[in-house]
Amino acid sequence: MVPVATGWLGRFMNHRAPAYFFLLILFFWDVTYHALSKNLAQQNPDVAPKINSILANRVAGSWRGNLGLVGQAIIIYFFSPVILIVTAVEFATMAFLIPKESDRW
Repeated sequence: MVPVATGWLGRFMNHRAPAYFFLLILFFWDVTYHALSKNLAQQNPDVAPKINSILANRVAGSWRGNLGLVGQAIIIYFFSPVILIVTAVEFATMAFLIPKESDRW
């Protein structure tokens, strides 16, 4: 679904429907990431504090994450390309803030 959403948004960047669809995909991505991280932490209690300390895990499912999604939905109504800007900032932030040793837990 991500390629469909990004292709549609890329072709019709100034339209609201592709931006809302992309936001919906990101919402489901966030929900599944949160569920996966929660299950990993439950199954591996020895590394649970490390898993829970990752920024994405602290934001996913929190009131800040949900408020951010609602804020994006409101801003998309007025300026639909904001979803691309926010996504780029999120990916850049994640790239710099994920611990280097996180793939070895």
